[in-house]
Amino acid sequence: ICTYFEIKLVRAMHQTLLKNKNRCVCVGSRGHGDSHGWESEVSKANGDKMMLWSSLSSDMKHVANTLFPSIRKPMPYLASSKQCKYICCGNSMSSAASLWFAVQHPEEVAAVVMIRPPTAWQTRAAQRQRLLKTAETLPEPMKYIVRGTAYSDLPSTQVLRARVKCPVLLLAVQHDPIHPESTAVDIKNALGELAELH
Repeated sequence: ICTYFEIKLVRAMHQTLLKNKNRCVCVGSRGHGDSHGWESEVSKANGDKMMLWSSLSSDMKHVANTLFPSIRKPMPYLASSKQCKYICCGNSMSSAASLWFAVQHPEEVAAVVMIRPPTAWQTRAAQRQRLLKTAETLPEPMKYIVRGTAYSDLPSTQVLRARVKCPVLLLAVQHDPIHPESTAVDIKNALGELAELH
């Protein structure tokens, strides 16, 4: 499962994916890219919640289940007849949604790739008021996207240690305050040998 931003990466890997009999789902997160149809569902009661990273993770799961309802069944072409699992890949906000996916469905995820993880925990809290002020200047439903972003955060390090059971590849950048390297380092420290940081 990957997000729209990573579609170029998926195209580059297309032949490898086919050769290994993998299936790929690219999810356009609601409120981003060319997504539509979500606007009528947004209201003052649930708008912020719909845009939380954890909710976007639920969207990823819903899309994958809809497209591939048999993904959790044993695949006859696999010699071991093991159940298939997801590899979740995302950039920025979508990397956070991918990590949430691994927390919410640990038994269904084979690996997570986080490209430029966003601010989290202390650095996220520091941005919250700025984002909320920005949201108030925007029309509906766009304000809910920014408010949901403001209230979003990664799962706590305790939750990560308890729930994530798969390898996590962290691809960080330097000198980017929106995607600080410190987030990737903190995730690596929380997950230990399960995480690889580059």
